[in-house]
Amino acid sequence: MRDMRSFVFLISPLLLAFTVKAQSASDIAYNRCDRAKGPLEYIIATCTESLKENQLTTRSRARIHTIQGNTYKDNGFYEQAIIEYGSSIAIDPIYKYGYNGRAISNALLGDADKALSDFDKAIELDPNDPIILNNRAYWYAEIGNFEKSLSDYNKAANISPMNPSIYYSRAATYTSMRRIDDAIADYNKAIQIKPDYYQAYLNRSLLRKKLEEKLADLNAALLVWPDFPLALIQRGNLHNEMRNFDLAFIDFNRVVDNSPRFPGALSGRGFALLAKGEVDKAFHDFNEAIRLAPTPEAFKGRSVIWDMRGEFQRGIEDLFEYDRLEEARRLSRANRPRFTK
Repeated sequence: MRDMRSFVFLISPLLLAFTVKAQSASDIAYNRCDRAKGPLEYIIATCTESLKENQLTTRSRARIHTIQGNTYKDNGFYEQAIIEYGSSIAIDPIYKYGYNGRAISNALLGDADKALSDFDKAIELDPNDPIILNNRAYWYAEIGNFEKSLSDYNKAANISPMNPSIYYSRAATYTSMRRIDDAIADYNKAIQIKPDYYQAYLNRSLLRKKLEEKLADLNAALLVWPDFPLALIQRGNLHNEMRNFDLAFIDFNRVVDNSPRFPGALSGRGFALLAKGEVDKAFHDFNEAIRLAPTPEAFKGRSVIWDMRGEFQRGIEDLFEYDRLEEARRLSRANRPRFTK
């Protein structure tokens, strides 16, 4: 590791010399774990080996357990992640990121009380950490406490005003509160700081009222990531709405070519094909979308084709399924999973 604490001035030429700090056994063991890349099993094994170093400092040992917790969490093994974060906290009770990681894992498991308790403890240890404030703010929004969510986001933004993720996340809370102008202002701020923030362009497009503004945002997102599937699907839907069915087909087809198992793209392409008079191809897309993941849109589209073919009972059955799935979607949005970051 290099630092600039020691300078040696020579007459000619002027040279800058750096002292090199020798790494301790604890640093070497920690860095070996921290830099491990690859499959979960490899990272865990590397970090487990690092934990065998007898000269590990208390903080380094806690950080290694947190890295293991992060690895399990990122791979969906939340219970195992909680065990590792618990080890980190037991070793170093004032290490804030042990609590932060355990809070996220408990939130992902839907345990509201434990998640909030750990977020509170992490912020008690460091009230000015914008990452943890941002995480608790997101969690407050997930459980419907929007005022506390805004309070945490505002604190985080004051501490780290050039972090675009804070404005991006706060915009979602404003959206949930139906404060659309404030949400758009936050997306504007996020994009101002990070002009290639394609997710912000997509989300802002969903809040726009004018079709041309929606289209401009989707085009901007796709300039950054030309194969962004969600933006392609939204632009395809917009083209369908504007009756530009050939353009809609191109967008949906691009998604299907890259990700054949994307039911939203199949349903959208089905509607574009149906409008173009290619009924059999549309029927195939609706069927395939239903096979992959039944969505109300696919059943609605297929019901139209059943009616065109004179199979009215099947059309009615698909419309009933459409209504059922729409209601389930509404309830899911009202009772969504508690932490999805």
